[in-house]
Amino acid sequence: RADLVAWLQKGAVGENSAGLVVVRAFDTADAALKELVSAENSDRMVIYQAVSQKNNASIEEVQKLYAKRLQDDAPIGTPIEVLNQASSTNEWTVKK
Repeated sequence: RADLVAWLQKGAVGENSAGLVVVRAFDTADAALKELVSAENSDRMVIYQAVSQKNNASIEEVQKLYAKRLQDDAPIGTPIEVLNQASSTNEWTVKK
């Protein structure tokens, strides 16, 4: 997790609106970073599926709730995908 936080702070990866990590700086994305992101997302999906089944909720609902929490807890400088209320579309911004 410490490796991931470092990449989040650099802005190379971000937290999307589905509670997953995505590579944002493709020019710095080497195989190790891509593997880190893939492993983190796999772990998160296991958690989301378990919470979904336990609470009889859709995975999408669980992801949305976790996304909000992960974005709130993300370090300053992290790219986050948030809903633009005016346009009802998701947009990327940097957490301040």
